[in-house]
Amino acid sequence: NKADAGGAIYGHSSCNAIITRTLFTNNEATQQGGAIFSNYAYPVITNSVFTQNEAVQGGAVYNHYSSIILSSTVLYQNSANAGGAIYNNSSSTSISNITVCQNVASGNGGGIKSVGNSGPKIRNSIIWGNIANSDANIANNSGCVPVINTSMIEGLNPNTCATCLSNPQFTQENDGDGADNIWMTNDDGLRLKPCSQGINAGANIYVHQSVTMDIRGKNRFRQQVTDMGAYENADFTGEGYLTTLNAANTTLTACEECVDNNGWTHYYDTVGKKMVLSLFKNGYDVGHIGDGVFDVKSYTTANYGSSSATNVNAPYSQNNDWFVMNRWWNLTPNPQLPAGNTGVKVRTYFTTQDVLDVNGSIPTGGISVNMFRFYKINGGTASLDPNNDGNTNDAHAGVSKATTYDGNGYWEYMYSPSTSSPYTWRKGDFNGIDFAEYEIAKFSGGGGGGAPNGGGAFPIKILSFEGYNFENGNALNWWTEEEIPGGHFVIEKSRNGINFEEIGEIAATGNSLDKYQYHFFDKNPYWGTNYYRLRLTDFEGYTDYSNTLELHFESKSFQVYPNPARDILSIDGNFPDRSELFIYDLYGKEIQRTLIDGNKTTQIDVSMLPKGRYFFKLVDKDGDFSNNDIKQIVIQD
Repeated sequence: NKADAGGAIYGHSSCNAIITRTLFTNNEATQQGGAIFSNYAYPVITNSVFTQNEAVQGGAVYNHYSSIILSSTVLYQNSANAGGAIYNNSSSTSISNITVCQNVASGNGGGIKSVGNSGPKIRNSIIWGNIANSDANIANNSGCVPVINTSMIEGLNPNTCATCLSNPQFTQENDGDGADNIWMTNDDGLRLKPCSQGINAGANIYVHQSVTMDIRGKNRFRQQVTDMGAYENADFTGEGYLTTLNAANTTLTACEECVDNNGWTHYYDTVGKKMVLSLFKNGYDVGHIGDGVFDVKSYTTANYGSSSATNVNAPYSQNNDWFVMNRWWNLTPNPQLPAGNTGVKVRTYFTTQDVLDVNGSIPTGGISVNMFRFYKINGGTASLDPNNDGNTNDAHAGVSKATTYDGNGYWEYMYSPSTSSPYTWRKGDFNGIDFAEYEIAKFSGGGGGGAPNGGGAFPIKILSFEGYNFENGNALNWWTEEEIPGGHFVIEKSRNGINFEEIGEIAATGNSLDKYQYHFFDKNPYWGTNYYRLRLTDFEGYTDYSNTLELHFESKSFQVYPNPARDILSIDGNFPDRSELFIYDLYGKEIQRTLIDGNKTTQIDVSMLPKGRYFFKLVDKDGDFSNNDIKQIVIQD
């Protein structure tokens, strides 16, 4: 349709039209209001779509001295010189739960333009991805002050809208009506992804009283709280993403992704509503679903659900008794992670059946999940055969263990109750789905599994491994049961959780069928974070490791001796590297300062100091940390 003003509808002089579930498309006005011109009128428009309408001002709607109401409505790809979607002139427009996207203005106000003291009320709405020469989403002439609440408006100054949120994450912004090319259906591209901040983020009080359904006919309060925009969506729980691949001999391919508030990208299947994988990219770009190369899959073998796992000859297993889950994952990046990357983590999902399958093949009657090890293939494979050995049913037999974290081969992860890292995995759950989280250096794929005694390395059960801070060191305690004679524990410590050093050894009792407790006290922990683990060795020389324990130590104590002193003073303590030792006389004058390293004894020459009393104070690079621990030393001839 075409007209000078109001290409489809011209409402004039107290016209109170009620318009609902209506599609306005390809209408044109040579002046104002490509679809609707409202002049001194009071229309109510709900659950409708305005798309590809065109005008000089107000590509979809032009309001002139009107009090128009727009609710649960989409304005998409309309165009004008000003106000690509809506142009308000001396009007009080009430907007709630609308989505304004990809509208274009050759001048300003790609989404909404307001002049003549207009004060539109914008609530529970999304105004995003519009284009203009200036003020792409909202343009306001002098005197126009919009009232904005609980909305997502791209480029809006946060001081203007304290409750506005960030990127809405549309399902397919460039395909508004979806694959069926029909608006107001379940595949519309302006729906929100399950981890959008717009879900359950609106305010119910702003929903227009006549609106009970969204633009598709879904309950406007689907999860008790309304969403932003025209569509009522649901998060992963509300959409029923409560499982992962759980059928034998099946491939699950992610067809969608979204990023949550914590920076995790979730890959999932929208048809079966199953989680495939989650990834923390840590700022690295490795590709996106739909770019033609990037691909995320999860696989199960024909043995899934049989209570029998796959037996493989893993490099770190004992007597070839390593049993892996009947599932693995594979990710094809675009591009691969760069060398030296840090902080990239994956969450791989597994089921109770996976655990039952593994334990069904372990002759000892099974092991707990925290005795499992997960593995990552550090190679460039990208097929059903993650090992690239021609066998698509063994999960990983035949690949050598990597010698470095990012070297080719396998990299394994041992259980930690709280820490995921390049060497440990932690167990968590996402909407009730179990996952293993660990840090990776390269993308391809991997899985998990177990063996008797957690790898066949040590015939003993560690029930717990705990640590505590004291002023003078860190205390380590662990409980065991069912010990076999001939084993011992080596206590290891690390600054970074990767390179460990031996700090002690304790023989196992070897004759306890009940619980037994061990103790070890580290008198010289590192300043800051300390990582501890137990290396277990049995009577045949096989070794295994406990989970890794993380303890923080910040003692503010140091020792200076001998006292009295003549020539050389020794400084001992647990303090940061490159700390400074200050020496003052009785009048507070600085006499000498010396740079010292923490966690070892440092000696300084005081032979040139006159005899008398001096004060010693230790300061780290961030400031004074020893105000309460000043030493007084006597220097003698």
